[in-house]
Amino acid sequence: MLAVFKARSTRILRETGCTQADQPVWCEHGSTRILFSTRAVTGAAFYVRACQGEALPSDENCWEHYAALAEVELQRKQSL
Repeated sequence: MLAVFKARSTRILRETGCTQADQPVWCEHGSTRILFSTRAVTGAAFYVRACQGEALPSDENCWEHYAALAEVELQRKQSL
């Protein structure tokens, strides 16, 4: 799945002129984390959407923190 995502994303980046044809886009491999629960997936998705730039957490339990942040964001949007 990672290879397909990278290939499609690279094609779009090049087609839209966001990167040169000969410019590398990705590092080797990818950041692979095993997510053992739906809540961990929620937390990881929130990290990707809203927290890029922060150091990637190394502890599996950190996803709970990001899942809680995702819930706060959802509640805020629902109250608007």
